[in-house]
Amino acid sequence: MTDVGDIDIFIKPSDMNLAKKHLEIILEADDDTFFLSRDYPSTHTNTTKYFCGNYIDPNLFIQIDMQSSYHWRGFTYFTYEDAILSQELKDNIKILNNQAANSVGAFKDLIYGKPIKTSRYEKGFCEDDLIKYFTSIGYDKFLLKYFLARIKSNKNYLRLFFCLWLKRFKFKKISNFLSYAYNFIIINSFFGNNSSKQVALYGPDGGGKSSIIEFISVSPLINEVFDEVNVRHTRPKIIPPLSFYLKIFNKKRRQEKIVPRSVIPVSKTKAIIHLLYYSIDYLLANLIHKSIFFSKKRTLYIYDRYFFEFAYQQTFAKLPLNLLYFFKFFSRDANHNIFIYADPKIITQRKKELHSKDIEDQIIKYKKVDKKFKLNTVFIDTTNMSTYKSAMHLISNLRS
Repeated sequence: MTDVGDIDIFIKPSDMNLAKKHLEIILEADDDTFFLSRDYPSTHTNTTKYFCGNYIDPNLFIQIDMQSSYHWRGFTYFTYEDAILSQELKDNIKILNNQAANSVGAFKDLIYGKPIKTSRYEKGFCEDDLIKYFTSIGYDKFLLKYFLARIKSNKNYLRLFFCLWLKRFKFKKISNFLSYAYNFIIINSFFGNNSSKQVALYGPDGGGKSSIIEFISVSPLINEVFDEVNVRHTRPKIIPPLSFYLKIFNKKRRQEKIVPRSVIPVSKTKAIIHLLYYSIDYLLANLIHKSIFFSKKRTLYIYDRYFFEFAYQQTFAKLPLNLLYFFKFFSRDANHNIFIYADPKIITQRKKELHSKDIEDQIIKYKKVDKKFKLNTVFIDTTNMSTYKSAMHLISNLRS
């Protein structure tokens, strides 16, 4: 991968799954490259878009689309068979000839309400080429001219597009539209490939969580794969914190002694009360998530600490772990658990909140928790990593 761009690969529908496996093997073999993918409904098999980044250079980004047709909302206007008829050989690779590539690209620009790209004109494209090419693959010449005239004036051109489609395919391609509708429902349902994901980040303060979250939130790659990034701290916050009730009953503000975070254990009773109360919060969020059966929006939820904060933080050291076995079912399981840490001496230099010994204890205890609860945590050591590289390692793990 040496440049920024967008590559469309046309695949015979029956070979799509095999082709995707081969592409993923090629991408995984490159140690400098990582990728995420997202499925989109199509008229045959689903179109899969691969978004590829580079661990070293943030400016290297490429998108690879695996598809068997071009369509607008299920109405196919360019098929794999059309591509075969319009191919030429270049560097031992089958590509669309220049006229086909420019004509299909221009048609694609227009149907999505965009002006034709300047780069197409620079390659010698003109509208007569579009009419000539699409007529050669079976479209009605008169309707094409009428369609182009209407689309320029933005007058009912979608109705004409449907007439173009119907004139060429009649009703023999109606099965493709039904396939698109089926794939659309499946992909965007609760059990679909594009359902939202939840990531739980753990680790000592100063390990780099906040910087990584900030980087991921604006990552172009993440913004391509997910429609929204929602960052939360520790819990969903559907119900108010316990401190809210304390303020009601204790109207007089007392001066509290400032102590290092997560070092002084609270009593066993207080720890259990915290667990019981905040489990309601996790339960409500879980129920809301499961009630959303269908959604076109794919959200990445990033938690800066999550439920298992109760299991390894010194604050809740007196909390019986057996209780967590029961109450963990109240919360929605994170798709990915990530523990971000660094050399304790470096962390104490970044944030003077915990002693090196406290940080070491947190790391050791979390590893035990990870094993005990089978969290399959990915551990990212940021000691010798830049924020960019740490964030990219985290992103690369979202694929699994």
